[in-house]
Amino acid sequence: MVRRSELVEIRNFGDRILPELGKIKIGRKGEVKQSSKGKTFKLPEKLDYFVITTNQRAPDGNFLVDKEVHKLVGEKPTRLDIFLPFDDINLNFQSFYARYTARRCHCRGNGEIALRFEEKTESWQEIACSPESCEHFQKGECKPNGILSVILAKAPRIGGVYKFRTTSYYSIQNIRASLWELSTITCGILSGIPLELVIKPQTVQPQGSDRMVTIYVVNIEWSGDVWSLLETAERTAKRRAVARTNLAQLERAARLALESAPIDEGEEAKDVVEEFYPEVVKAEIVEEQEGEPAPAPKEEEERAEEDWGEVVKEFKKVWEKRNDYPDASPRQMLEIALVSAGYSPKKVDEKAMAEIITEISKALGFNPLEEAVEEPDREKPKEELF
Repeated sequence: MVRRSELVEIRNFGDRILPELGKIKIGRKGEVKQSSKGKTFKLPEKLDYFVITTNQRAPDGNFLVDKEVHKLVGEKPTRLDIFLPFDDINLNFQSFYARYTARRCHCRGNGEIALRFEEKTESWQEIACSPESCEHFQKGECKPNGILSVILAKAPRIGGVYKFRTTSYYSIQNIRASLWELSTITCGILSGIPLELVIKPQTVQPQGSDRMVTIYVVNIEWSGDVWSLLETAERTAKRRAVARTNLAQLERAARLALESAPIDEGEEAKDVVEEFYPEVVKAEIVEEQEGEPAPAPKEEEERAEEDWGEVVKEFKKVWEKRNDYPDASPRQMLEIALVSAGYSPKKVDEKAMAEIITEISKALGFNPLEEAVEEPDREKPKEELF
């Protein structure tokens, strides 16, 4: 017989999913760009400091800055005092490969297996996941993603987490490695340990590039020596024992909640795409434009001069900000420029591409798409944001 004392909690209600109080960002939607066909889009803008936001939007599409929190952490903080909600590394920091369309996450995997959304059946199908052989990963359409959940120590409210999201290979690698090191030293205790989320410059050599660049990456650190960390972990363990805190039970509930949580779609997917997958937005613009009536034909010489001039202009903009995209090759930058100018890279033939490269070489004084050609001496960029 059911006892009334059992009817005081709704089962499987997802009550162990920590609510998101706000976001921690090192990027935002930049100024509005307009293609030659009149379509508008926004390129992401990178920052070298943290911005704490609410979950409400400003008129420009960015999330509203949490002024109350920034009064406590500073206007442009590069270090944030944090606590992790769980001991389980994967509950604190989810990492995965993901490919997005403009409307939803289309595929998510861990490097061995993945779930891919099938449009025809509107269901998720399990497939093999291998970045080395995945054409979407090789094209840059699939990227590593990381989502970190933290409690801000100086936030004026408690009752949820702030989430930091990144597609930076270096930040993902740093955070995971740091969490494993900290967990090893503390014998698995992470929740309740005062840590710092930091952003700092790091010199790296992007894959496929022969030059070193400075980018800004995020990491988690303990401010102190190993012995003080061990003492803090011991005090935390004793405090849990006295309070009889059952963190393992909370983590089991969190894993079940995570298992049933929907994969990004709707507004959430749109936000991710606009900030971390700008090439998807541009491709969508090109597809829409290709369905529109073609403009009146011009003389070939006039068309080449006007259209390629626009492409050259867009390429120069991308090239000047190339430090924002250390993993992008010059060829990929050219494709971005083509899309920004209203063209589909797939529909630009070899002859036209050769003309464009010639015009770009004239404008820059060297050919950036020739690997053998070294760039002329120029002032080293102050910093690279990632």
